[in-house]
Amino acid sequence: KYEVDFGDSLTLYFRGRRDHVALDSTGWVGKLVSSKLFQKKKGIVALYCWNDGAINSYLNPGNFEDAVYTHDLYKHYSSQSLVEPVWKVDHFPVLRKEWCEFVLWENHSNSDSLVMKGRTQKFRITDALTTPTAVHLALSTDPSEMRVHFTTGKVGVPVVRFGTNPDAVESLSSLSSTIKTGSSKTYKASDMCEKPANETAPGKFTDPGMLHEVLMDGLESDTRYFYKVGLLGQSKWSQMYSFVSAPP
Repeated sequence: KYEVDFGDSLTLYFRGRRDHVALDSTGWVGKLVSSKLFQKKKGIVALYCWNDGAINSYLNPGNFEDAVYTHDLYKHYSSQSLVEPVWKVDHFPVLRKEWCEFVLWENHSNSDSLVMKGRTQKFRITDALTTPTAVHLALSTDPSEMRVHFTTGKVGVPVVRFGTNPDAVESLSSLSSTIKTGSSKTYKASDMCEKPANETAPGKFTDPGMLHEVLMDGLESDTRYFYKVGLLGQSKWSQMYSFVSAPP
């Protein structure tokens, strides 16, 4: 069972005498892959992600996320004097999908048709729907207030826990910190004005997830506050952040 977090480094290997596809060298073997596939611009490595229990995720074009030509991989590992082709993702992106897999395709007989040559085992994105991302602050007209915004992939009640004692906030102690709930909203492709923003085909509109806002009030002036955000009833919280409230 493979799991990755947002921002993790991930390496896709094409290795072994039988040239199989493996995720982080843990060894799921796909179909045979010829080395010529990497020397010529004939192959594509594609990433597919989804939220349900799909077995053949690549059959749904809507699951497509990203791709790279095997020829570009060949040029990279040749220039680096590497003994085998690799595709390294330095920071795995924020994808609001629970499962992903890589699929290796070959352009067959100089046509537009593609033949699947190998797949990795599916891997899970840890807390993909509940991990808070894009956390940022916004001033209020009241100097004793501060708004915090963040995003998740799941509907829920947004909460912020804050206080002047970082240990209390980290331990989620209700005695030395304050918890507030807020509101959420989102938008759909149909809310956008024109093409390509309002198109739902692969590579067009991207679901932004849920956009949350919570108000921290009752702040003392010129004081450092620490805070964490998340969804009510969920175990996944953001990292600790801090800010200094407005001067008197």
